[in-house]
Amino acid sequence: MVSLVSDKPNMTTRGGTSPWRYLESVSLHNATAEYEADSVGVATPWVPAEKDAIKAQVEAD
Repeated sequence: MVSLVSDKPNMTTRGGTSPWRYLESVSLHNATAEYEADSVGVATPWVPAEKDAIKAQVEAD
C-alpha cells in the first residue's frame, strides 16, 4: 500500500486524510510461445477496514 501525500512547507494541520492506494499487478495477456506475458503495476484505491488498520497490523506482528 502507498499513501499519496501532498507535501507542504509549514507544519500546520492540513485536515482530512491522505488517500491510500494498493499497487496491483495486472497481466497484459501478450504472451507468446517464446515469452511470458508482461505485467504492469496499477494503483487502485484502498480503504482500511478499521480507522487505524496499519497500526493494528504492526501491533499484531
